[in-house]
Amino acid sequence: MKVNWKINYIFPTEKPEHIGLKIKNENVEFIFPQNFYSNGGTVNVTEEEIKEDIMLICRYLNKYKEAKHVNDFGKEQIPIESYLWILRNYIINGYYIEKQNENPKGRDGKINWKKTIKNNELYLDEDNIVYKQFITNKRKNNINNIITEINKWCVYDAVKKFGWYYNIINIEKPVINIDNETCLRILKEELSKTFLDSKKILLQNMINIFSGLDQNIYSTQEFEISTPDFDSIFEKLVDEAFGTEDVNKYLPRAEWIINNRETIQASHLTPDTIMKYGKNIYVIDAKNYTYGYTGIGLPQTADINKQITYAENIEINFSDDIDNIYNIFILPYCCNKEELPIKYVGFSKSTWKKSGKKYENVHVVLVDLKKLLNHNLFENKRKNIEKLSNCILIQEEKWRN
Repeated sequence: MKVNWKINYIFPTEKPEHIGLKIKNENVEFIFPQNFYSNGGTVNVTEEEIKEDIMLICRYLNKYKEAKHVNDFGKEQIPIESYLWILRNYIINGYYIEKQNENPKGRDGKINWKKTIKNNELYLDEDNIVYKQFITNKRKNNINNIITEINKWCVYDAVKKFGWYYNIINIEKPVINIDNETCLRILKEELSKTFLDSKKILLQNMINIFSGLDQNIYSTQEFEISTPDFDSIFEKLVDEAFGTEDVNKYLPRAEWIINNRETIQASHLTPDTIMKYGKNIYVIDAKNYTYGYTGIGLPQTADINKQITYAENIEINFSDDIDNIYNIFILPYCCNKEELPIKYVGFSKSTWKKSGKKYENVHVVLVDLKKLLNHNLFENKRKNIEKLSNCILIQEEKWRN
């Protein structure tokens, strides 16, 4: 079977309705986040780099699929790494074929005389001296053939989903006459018996693939991992990079008192990320807004008000070991080589708060989206936190001087 991949990369300069991967038959489409590459272009970006970035984004869409509106064809996370491993292994080694001989005792198969003489006792049978048992070189043909066919199907399924990544254009369509549950049982039983590390890895990756299937193995003609709500993914990315505290500890709450006796809880506000560094607390709101790309689109008064409310709640209820509270909006952008991955923009000032407390100014900081996805803003999370903290404190120092 020959696969004729038709790949369409979309690099929007405006915020797209969906972000992610869609495959129908042999048509592959991937929509990137807005301005993922500088100025929306791909100058000096290779095909390999584009594909690596696609997989990077897919991994995060897959990771957070249960949290916010990520579409695909399964209830569990897609075993992307297992699919890619199966494809790499196929490219290097071809299909799995059992090479290890077994030596069961019995009368079927060609007799291994050396092992029979060494491992058996003689006994008298009428006028003949015979061995109690013969040892034969009989392969576990049936089970091994089944595992080979399962491997062929895993390769085929991996090619249908990710073959474009390695530009695999020829693949055999296997025939497998057992259901998913039986395949899983056979693979798990074989995994429990094998002592070869390479075979263990192969079996485990095939198990991962079959464990993620919730339908007939040949029924999928389309494959999708995308989201209309990349805002939520951006919030998760920011929290991974900078969050240190459980936000549920810092929820501003309210309640209703009805008829002077009945208490009804009102819904609470939830901050995106709380970062603590030294004795300072930073309340962070991640906004997947367009300002970092277009110079237009900043958080509005309602968002500013919420940030101040979060900070006031922390000041009232958690001030014992805190020196200062700062408010930050983090927005995405695409930095050039000359720019830093974290870039200070400015701050908002409210007209209804004039006490001069630090948290009444809400700072705006841009963070490079690609580096955020790569987790390589700096060497580690502590460096991320230190850099963001310094970014704010340096500006505070400038204002005082």
